[in-house]
Amino acid sequence: MTGANAWQDDRLLLPLVELAREAKGLDQATFLGRYKDAALILSVTVPAEELDATVGRVETPNEGTPTTTVVASHSRFLSAPLPALTSLVGGSGEDDGTYVFFLRKSERNPFSTMITLGRARNNDIIVELPMISKLHTYFTHRPEGHRVYDQGSTNGTIVDGRRLSRGEFSLLQDGARIELAVGVVLHYYTPGGLFGVLALRTGMGAERK
Repeated sequence: MTGANAWQDDRLLLPLVELAREAKGLDQATFLGRYKDAALILSVTVPAEELDATVGRVETPNEGTPTTTVVASHSRFLSAPLPALTSLVGGSGEDDGTYVFFLRKSERNPFSTMITLGRARNNDIIVELPMISKLHTYFTHRPEGHRVYDQGSTNGTIVDGRRLSRGEFSLLQDGARIELAVGVVLHYYTPGGLFGVLALRTGMGAERK
């Protein structure tokens, strides 16, 4: 596919620095017209030795289906801890290993009303780290916004300091902090909130003379 929006059909995951490059120079209206999905920014600050472990057996994705995944054996996770979200603002523009997941349904499972996140490869968002459960958490969209649920995960799902019970949900607000394990944190943003994060990082959206 070609055109400014072509990537939306097959790229559910982007390095933050790549998204910042693509969006640089856009005003808010143009950005919101192009990037219409809410997003999760993943930050991992786990010692390398904790990631150098066997992830275990995972399910195989359907043949031909794009995989949205962060893999524990990836050099970024083994070489050094990744930066916390606070380092996003005023970044150097180099790839710092921080990823953006867009909350969009894949074709890897039959749960049409749920966007699933976990270690297994049939999840919509795959975070293949040893401290993440096979099906850790899932998201649903309602008129009032996105909800996040815990699926009885081993390390739990903590939203803005509150641990969710299995099946319990939290309605997400812009900037909500979702802790999946010690050192594995997501931040949730609406498209407008994501624009704000990128604007702080790159200066995009600044008034032009």
